[in-house]
Amino acid sequence: MKTVTTPPRFGEKRSIGRKSVLAASLAVTVNSAPLHAAMLEEVVVTARRSAENLQDVPAAVTNFGGEALQDSGISDLSGIANITPSLVFAPSPGVGVNPQVAIRGQVQNDATVLTVDPAVGIYLDEVYLGRSPGSLLDMFDVARVEVLKGPQGTLYGRNTTGGALKVIPNKAEPGGEWAGFLRGMVGNFGQLHTEGAMNMPITDSFAARLSLSRRNQDGYGNATVVDANDPETIIGEFQPGEKNTDSLRVNLLWDVTDNGVLELGFDSTETGTNGAPSYDRGGDRARAPAGVISSYERSSDDHYSYFTDVETNADARTEGVYFKGTYNLPWAEIKAVIAQRDLDYSFTIDPDGTSARGVFTDTRQQVKQTSYELQLSGSLWDERIQWIIGYFDFEEDGNDKTYTFASDVVAGAAVPGLPSAIQLPATGTAPLLSATGDADILNTSESAFFQMTWDATDTLSLTAGGRMIEENKGLDITQFDTGLANDALGPNPSNDCIYADDPENGQSNGTDASSCYFRQDTDYEYNTWVLSASWNVTDDVMLYTKKSRGVRSGGQNFRGRTNETLVPFNPEFVTDTEIGFKGEFFDSRVRVNLAGYYTDYKDIQFSDIVGISTFIQNLGDATIQGSEAELTVAATDYITVIATGTLTNFEYDDETLQGPFAPHKKASLAINYKHPVSWGEFGSNLSYAYSDKVPLDNDANAYENNPAVSQEAYGLLGFTAYMDFTSSGLRLGVFGNNLTDEETFGNVIPSFVFADPLVGGVATTGAPRMYGLDITYRFGL
Repeated sequence: MKTVTTPPRFGEKRSIGRKSVLAASLAVTVNSAPLHAAMLEEVVVTARRSAENLQDVPAAVTNFGGEALQDSGISDLSGIANITPSLVFAPSPGVGVNPQVAIRGQVQNDATVLTVDPAVGIYLDEVYLGRSPGSLLDMFDVARVEVLKGPQGTLYGRNTTGGALKVIPNKAEPGGEWAGFLRGMVGNFGQLHTEGAMNMPITDSFAARLSLSRRNQDGYGNATVVDANDPETIIGEFQPGEKNTDSLRVNLLWDVTDNGVLELGFDSTETGTNGAPSYDRGGDRARAPAGVISSYERSSDDHYSYFTDVETNADARTEGVYFKGTYNLPWAEIKAVIAQRDLDYSFTIDPDGTSARGVFTDTRQQVKQTSYELQLSGSLWDERIQWIIGYFDFEEDGNDKTYTFASDVVAGAAVPGLPSAIQLPATGTAPLLSATGDADILNTSESAFFQMTWDATDTLSLTAGGRMIEENKGLDITQFDTGLANDALGPNPSNDCIYADDPENGQSNGTDASSCYFRQDTDYEYNTWVLSASWNVTDDVMLYTKKSRGVRSGGQNFRGRTNETLVPFNPEFVTDTEIGFKGEFFDSRVRVNLAGYYTDYKDIQFSDIVGISTFIQNLGDATIQGSEAELTVAATDYITVIATGTLTNFEYDDETLQGPFAPHKKASLAINYKHPVSWGEFGSNLSYAYSDKVPLDNDANAYENNPAVSQEAYGLLGFTAYMDFTSSGLRLGVFGNNLTDEETFGNVIPSFVFADPLVGGVATTGAPRMYGLDITYRFGL
């Protein structure tokens, strides 16, 4: 097996042999090194907090190097989903800056609720991104991306049940060269992307790296806008799909001594979009010839065209700064990471997906998070035992201001018990709901963790780890409703307060407007753990087994308004058993990685619409069984073939429920060609990604009988090609994604205007065919 010859940066403990330091990963490997050599290059990951060969890690991981991301035409984090087993990215309804991320069917299906934690954690430079908005990271100047599958309950700060995505940008290099690159791309739908990076070695021990990216795209849909009070009157149009993103990263690295390194990082991203096309597939155009809505019809055969009464938009600005210090003691290494992140997020959407004045939502969120992590790691007994212990503290302080309007259009379907005078006629003008909420949240998490790997023999390694966690979720919210529903049903129609009195907590919400508030404070304690064993059958073949427990924290329902919807939801727990095989054959020309898992899933959290309230509930239990496979073959000196496959069976104990974002089958095939020539290198990448039918809602009956709430099986074809003029530093390329122009949907919520769950569903489209030109200039390399 070929080994890594480049020296590790200080603070990266690199294990090149078959035995390594802690517990991490399997699956698809896309190498960042040139692939025209017949022997596959070794892939180094840090999934277990130290640098080691991917083939030595007894768990499921996918790795993408920076060059592979460019070769595959991947522009943002969602692009890796098509070629990663068990990973699904979906846009949130109506907006495009807060993705819903699922691994092995585990997902946060409402990515805008501040009291709900993600099922899949996203990390940038070892810092956890607590909220989904702004986490769809642009893939510029990135060293690699690692996808860790299964519960990450031991080594990573916030516990996630599905897995974790780690984005590691390129770092400053003291003593290196003044070097960098400039890159530009142009394409259809007004695509214009510019990016660049510069490494600045100020001294032999201190360096800075500056990276910038600007990405612009025009809309690819057509939305016809009608008068909110008269769906028959057209007042304008806009082109959904427009998106503009500006990003900046700064990295400072100082080799203070031979034993110590200090690192400071800053990043900022600002994204504005009008969202992807989103409409009710049962009928987006409301017809009201006599002022009363009589029917809904699909307005166009065009997949990306629809009618609406709201011009949607979303803006997210994130800023983060971290300070990292690493010091080598004679007997161990100590690392400290201090970080702070700020999020400003706003969106205006049309949740009912029709031109009726059905539902309208306008939200403004501000969140600040701080985290502190301390790690101590080392080895004992001639390095036969590797260990790490640590402490993690996380605090998140946020505010959500939301205005929601719902009309009599949704009264009959959404609010049972309303007087018939409110339900009919459906004009779209009567304010069934007109609610303004102001919520403050305070989430804290504190944990201590350890993990140890013992090389019991030359071929057998055992790993054990655990984490003890204490969390608190606090909520303070005021919400008023001047709509007819509150007037008819209370509880306090005299002052429009939606909360009933709660004498036990000293709340008397019925006296005057200033006293309308609701408070909850909930504590949680739990433990997570991992046990694994790996056996090196030969130098090139490893078998492993792993059992782990993960948790996703409980929290409050700050969008609730009734006793039922205000009850806090419980944590969800996952116990996962995984077995795997990793091997290399034919002088490292063939790499085969296989994994099978069985997941016991308890108290599953899911965001549901009950009446005119959205709330998180624990649906019950499920089992998830699956397998993942990756095959990498250096077919010739110039051609590398990478194939992946996934089988997933998600079964709720309650047979009326269906696991969303968990296609039964998923596969990909990529052919990478790289040929050195006299002037440099010619390369190309042809890829095909297939997904079986994808359930986009959790109603099993609707999944079987309503085609509007799922995405039928589809395949996406991509292609890139380039000419790299090595001596001049110039690279010219072309790229294309979804070349066959497949029409897909990425998300759906139940219909607001059709009471029958077998009719309609508000769906958000995927992107159409995208293509363009790519030019890169490298200097100082």
